Amino acid sequence: MAIKNKYSLKNIITNAVLSFAAILVLVVSIFSGVIAVGQISRPLDRGESEHNVALMFNISWGSEHIEPLLSALRREGVTATFFIGGLWAFNNEDLLLNIYADGHEIGNLGYFQIDHRQVNQARSREDIQANHRLINNILNFEMTLFSPPMGFYSDATIKAANGLGYRVIIPTIETFDWRDRNRNLIHDRATENLGGGNFVSLHPTHHTIEALPNIISTIRSQRFNVTTVSQAILQTT
Repeated sequence: MAIKNKYSLKNIITNAVLSFAAILVLVVSIFSGVIAVGQISRPLDRGESEHNVALMFNISWGSEHIEPLLSALRREGVTATFFIGGLWAFNNEDLLLNIYADGHEIGNLGYFQIDHRQVNQARSREDIQANHRLINNILNFEMTLFSPPMGFYSDATIKAANGLGYRVIIPTIETFDWRDRNRNLIHDRATENLGGGNFVSLHPTHHTIEALPNIISTIRSQRFNVTTVSQAILQTT
């Protein structure tokens, strides 16, 4: 009887230890999951594609250049990504509809051109969401890409964007075409040191439109496709 009780006690202890171990593993898994959910997705400054280079146009001014820009892209057979500012969209609904009708990808530039480094998460969220609602009302389109103006962001910006279902995009290549209005300089900056998956930042200026055919030709001569940001993000075969 003593032997039987001894083995029964041993089984009880063994089962208790195993149960405790199982509970411990479960708790660790739960907390690991919480940590994973809390992590932020870092901004993308390039995609995974080996064959695609994206043109991304930031649109918050330059309305007089939009139609010539769209015509230039049509002539080249190129669709690009247009990151749209909300205040601009509010005042230029017809131009936004024309951009979308031409098949270009639409991204979020925020409603106002704020420096997201200087505001908290709630303010970043408010700015991104206000623009999302406006453009969705105009186009009936749900944007998923957010590019902070001037590429300025903080962890709070990323958390705000991620919380709204956005991926944060910053350029691989800055042409500074808004500042240096020289078509040869814009071309050279847009095309030097190109790599697959690069995002090239451009703006609606007269000199950018002049440079655009040569920019596209040079990118293609290096055996890259000229695409949207989403197409450059994806790994292609």
